[in-house]
Amino acid sequence: MFSVEPVKPQPANQLIGRALAETETFGHEDLAAYQRNQLQQLLVFARAQSPFYRDRLASLFRRDGTIDWPRWSDLPVLTRADIRQHGEAMRSQSLPPGHGPAYEAASSGTTGTPITIHSTRAMYLAGSAAFARACRWYGYNDNDRTCVVFNASQTETLRQKNRLPGDASDSGQSSPDRLVVSWTWSAERILSLMEQHRSTCFSGYATTLENTAEAQLERRANIAIKFMVGTSMALTARARELTAQAFNARAFSAYTSKEAHKIAHECPVSGGFHVNSELVLVEILDDSGRPCGPGEVGRVIVTPFLSTAQPLIRYEQGDLAAWGGSCPCGRAHALIARIDGRVRNQFRFLNGHRFMPGIGHETFRDLLKADRWQVAQTGPLDIEVRYISPAPADTINFAAMTATFRQAYHRDLNVVYRKVDAMPLTPAGKFIDYVNEIE
Repeated sequence: MFSVEPVKPQPANQLIGRALAETETFGHEDLAAYQRNQLQQLLVFARAQSPFYRDRLASLFRRDGTIDWPRWSDLPVLTRADIRQHGEAMRSQSLPPGHGPAYEAASSGTTGTPITIHSTRAMYLAGSAAFARACRWYGYNDNDRTCVVFNASQTETLRQKNRLPGDASDSGQSSPDRLVVSWTWSAERILSLMEQHRSTCFSGYATTLENTAEAQLERRANIAIKFMVGTSMALTARARELTAQAFNARAFSAYTSKEAHKIAHECPVSGGFHVNSELVLVEILDDSGRPCGPGEVGRVIVTPFLSTAQPLIRYEQGDLAAWGGSCPCGRAHALIARIDGRVRNQFRFLNGHRFMPGIGHETFRDLLKADRWQVAQTGPLDIEVRYISPAPADTINFAAMTATFRQAYHRDLNVVYRKVDAMPLTPAGKFIDYVNEIE
């Protein structure tokens, strides 16, 4: 799949889709061999075409040009700082056949300072094919119509892709199978356009999904939604509940990023995330750089095979996750049991211990009577809980909520509650439920 140049006049996305349908049936050994082959091609290409990788990868190659695979873990992890400092030197001098054109894509900045990377049309098409494969797991068919939510930077990226199928501008332009809307639009406007488009699927950030579902509960537009997809970050329990109540639809999450595109999709059987192993190598490493075992939380490191315009080899994604074991669905693709959140949003208290916080949404709903909430660490032993609730303050059990926090995090924790009218969003329109505001 490394070259996506059609041998016959067939759409490249159809060729990729058929290839993914074949590899989906592979066993563990065949899939590992396929992945090793893809990685080898990328390494050879990057060493030859990218000034940055010419020296960086030298120790990985033997004198005869073959790859010394046991030395893979010795390669340094690529950071966002590396991309900001060496981005131009990382770019390839040319692209493999069928991979172009290249285009710029800006990250949302959720994991830190925003960066700009160069991606390829091939990576976009392969990611779209992987997404379509996951949709089929949930009953999607070629007659379904999807409403996709984009932010401003994503829309600009689409313009740079020379109007690939499904592209649209901020006007809500649609094709027979896809409607593109902006996360900045009101939920009522999005519902109206979905009704006109006769959308049967909905894809966007969890925040937009929640807002649209809430509006549907009030308006009851004539829409027959089959399922909703949460992109970039895992869907919240609240988003899943609202999806079921408003549309009687299934919901699943897609693990994506601007840098690695479609990394993994939620399995309908286990609820874990199957890595798109044909497109990306995912490693989960502990603080010492050693691979984590099943259930151990570590840093997500990615190597997307089709990132040929600007290779990203062992790139630190900025997320925390844990591997699962074998999936009962039978697929050999690596299974991420859970995605815990962003590294930069870990809480750290006086003893220096870092951890990813998390308390069940039922607790917030029962004790705080909250519809939505955000927990922010504002000091070494201080957190602020921002919440939206129709309940009067004197009916909320703040003492029990504080006791829950102290039992879960630290016995000397100082908890402040602030009722708000709306939750703060990132510039890209994402909502982060746990944030560290002191680092």
